[in-house]
Amino acid sequence: MGSETEEARRLVNLARSLLAKGGMLQSTGAGEAISQEKLEQAVTRHVEQNAALFGLPPEYTAKAAAAEVVKNAERAIEDVSGGAPLHRLTDLEYASLEAIIEVS
Repeated sequence: MGSETEEARRLVNLARSLLAKGGMLQSTGAGEAISQEKLEQAVTRHVEQNAALFGLPPEYTAKAAAAEVVKNAERAIEDVSGGAPLHRLTDLEYASLEAIIEVS
């Protein structure tokens, strides 16, 4: 369980940092947070590019999935920041954090 907890901590910290600082999506270089719109667009592109792997239908599904990923990741970060134990992250929250990191 220790390595899973450390991986969860790493994911939360990295996703939090990327969301706060803009990650690679940020074009201003000023370190502002990524806008939710830009983040959802990046996740949408990622889902669309990998739709066959996920077995998903067309673009509208990718947009809905992107919005859900962003929401889940933000909730996970908020919960952990509020003191929730890392081992309580759901598989969906964990996957959402990974997705944010991958597209940022």
